[in-house]
Amino acid sequence: RAWMRREWEIAANPRVGVGLILWVIPDAVEVVDELMNWGVRTFCFAFGDPAAVIDRVRARGGRSLVQINTPQEARSALAAGADAVIAQGEEAGGHGQSGRPLRDLLPAVVELAGRMPVLAAGGITTRSDVAAAVGQGASGVLVGTRFYATDEALDLPAAKQRLVETGPDATTRTSA
Repeated sequence: RAWMRREWEIAANPRVGVGLILWVIPDAVEVVDELMNWGVRTFCFAFGDPAAVIDRVRARGGRSLVQINTPQEARSALAAGADAVIAQGEEAGGHGQSGRPLRDLLPAVVELAGRMPVLAAGGITTRSDVAAAVGQGASGVLVGTRFYATDEALDLPAAKQRLVETGPDATTRTSA
């Protein structure tokens, strides 16, 4: 938690949200409470059952976005009270597990969500990618890997350089 506190002090802005991967945080409700005490009001939850943390965030006046990889996960996130869902296709860097390309997943999730905002994620790197997602009904996009090589990203310079020097065809999907 010292790491989280240090990073929050750098941002120190209530308009900055925090993303949490739920399956690696056994005490997620306590972590959310602590972050909200610091001033965090917007959360993005991924990989795990978000129901308990969404209830906690909502009770304290915050917002919850939930990253999903399947229509079934979208149904669960909506039932739990998410304020928005993030439909992440298999093109996403980092963690991903859908096995479904964004172009197939997004329309299904948009239909399920009704008036609920849906953000698109996974392989969004260009203006035309954004236009395609919005054209399929996304309210916006979430971009991740594209920013991995920035100074703010916490990784080794050599790893960032390797990303810059390679292209999308060099991606290998693993289970880790």
